[in-house]
Amino acid sequence: MKQKIICILLLTSLASTFSGMKYIHAEEIEQEDANTVEETPVVNYQSEMGETGDYYVLNCPNYYQQDYKDIAFGDSTIGEQGNLITCLASLETYYLTKDVNPETFVGIHSDDCLHGTKTINKSSIDRYAKYFGTALDVQGYDFDVMANYVKRYSAKVLIRIPHESALGKKSTYFLVTGITKDGFIVVDPNKDNLKYAHQTNEGYIYDSLFISIVCGKSAEMYIFH
Repeated sequence: MKQKIICILLLTSLASTFSGMKYIHAEEIEQEDANTVEETPVVNYQSEMGETGDYYVLNCPNYYQQDYKDIAFGDSTIGEQGNLITCLASLETYYLTKDVNPETFVGIHSDDCLHGTKTINKSSIDRYAKYFGTALDVQGYDFDVMANYVKRYSAKVLIRIPHESALGKKSTYFLVTGITKDGFIVVDPNKDNLKYAHQTNEGYIYDSLFISIVCGKSAEMYIFH
């Protein structure tokens, strides 16, 4: 009897510890609030307009730092320090419906990019949200909040990881742009990180457990909606 009670307590503790690292399944998306949540077709900038499937899928273009590695960015290059601007270029392309790749972004925002990460950093994100014409909420990483915004409001979540992780040895950014039965659609500006993703028709997918592990407790969410 004592062993049974101890097992129950251990299972309850583990469930509490990993409550933020759960998987999102198709059944949860389809059943939750089925009578109140409307699915709106989203334009995929990289293909023709049309239905995007049964899930809340957003399609920002995949730009990679490596494809623009020699383009000057401040006193460095996009390949070295262009992690954030590559994400911002993807968001600008989506919101303003025009092709703004990282090189084009540097040209359009030349004054901002003049001093590299000294002038474009996390403090600049709010200004770009206003430029895109979107609202912005900022808070610490929270799995449930992220999933809710993406699922219910078709939000795009820019995640900043301030510590070393599997995705980089220093501060890194990536975008969560949609949700499917397999996990979250992401736009990661570092092409080397594709080894952690699996590709589907909707895009590259990170599963929810992986995202929670790399984010830890100190990651930040910049929620565009």
